[in-house]
Amino acid sequence: MILLHLSDLHTSRFGSRMVEIAHGPARVARGEGWTTAQDLPEGWRVEARRAEGRALQLRDALRLVDDQGKIHQTLKIKGDLSEADALARLRDLAGRRRQTHWLALANDLPTPQRVAELLQHDPANTNLRFCRLAWMLRQEPADLLLITGDLTDDGDGYELIQVALQPLIDAGRVLALPGNHDLYPAPPLWTARELRKPESDKLRAWGRFASHLGIPAVGSFLREIAPGVLLACVNSCHRPAVPASASGAVPNAHLQALSGALDAAPRDATRLVALHHHVVNLPANGLGLPPFQPGMRLRNAREVLDWLRRERIDAVFNGHRHIGYRYQPSEGPLFLSAPSSTSGCRSGADPYLWRVEVDHRGLQGVTPLPVR
Repeated sequence: MILLHLSDLHTSRFGSRMVEIAHGPARVARGEGWTTAQDLPEGWRVEARRAEGRALQLRDALRLVDDQGKIHQTLKIKGDLSEADALARLRDLAGRRRQTHWLALANDLPTPQRVAELLQHDPANTNLRFCRLAWMLRQEPADLLLITGDLTDDGDGYELIQVALQPLIDAGRVLALPGNHDLYPAPPLWTARELRKPESDKLRAWGRFASHLGIPAVGSFLREIAPGVLLACVNSCHRPAVPASASGAVPNAHLQALSGALDAAPRDATRLVALHHHVVNLPANGLGLPPFQPGMRLRNAREVLDWLRRERIDAVFNGHRHIGYRYQPSEGPLFLSAPSSTSGCRSGADPYLWRVEVDHRGLQGVTPLPVR
């Protein structure tokens, strides 16, 4: 069978990453002296603040505010930018933002040609990049898509993923695991209090999506994905009490339950594991074990690695760090870390997937597959 391993799609409300557009409360429409200069469709507006009578403000300013009160852009009126030009630019931006809203794209999935046109104006937009990826995946002769977490940036966009991948979902060819962005509350420094989603809302949204895929909403599970090929899907998104941490852990009860299921399975089957957090890093330290990584690491990585060795796991798939690599430590399985399938690799490489050929005899081929 052919398995495609992808990760970290980061769909969001408008396709902009949380870390790029949200810088705390300053990004919410607050401040004295702002008045509505023009109402726009769907509850958006342009606000103005005049310099006249303000000792510390030298120029008039306009800002674009969406229906949730988030600021998308602020422009100062100066010699080469008139107020009329600024208004036109902000209206155009509002229109383009609404076009890339996850629900607008889900309600009318753009053709590949339309996606390419929209990407010319907004090349880093993760919603559009996901649409481009989805059209590619529909054409790939793969038996299974495995998505190892962070499907969304802050719990928005599952409906877009469902619509874009619906033919593959209907064929039972999609498995997914949640990531920290899908389940954990947004860090306070990234998102203002008014815009933070309760963790309970995120859990419900993931549960609905999991039900659509026909997989358990919570816990870890084992599935035979081809004759003689077993895949253990492990939920590593168990956050600590430390605020804003993106680290994870695999409960010992999950490992014990999976061990019981593997004991009941044929001993000569190929054994695969998927989880969001990385168990090992690039072999920079010569050991393959993750160094101290505040807020990002798998907190019980050593225990999980020991479990993988005991259970004779052949390969492990993960995402989380947006770093693509393959590495096999001594007496351990092959680790395949996927970069972000929309944003690319932290090394600077463009987005790619792992294409894995596997059968009851083991891994027959592992190659990177660029997102075209």
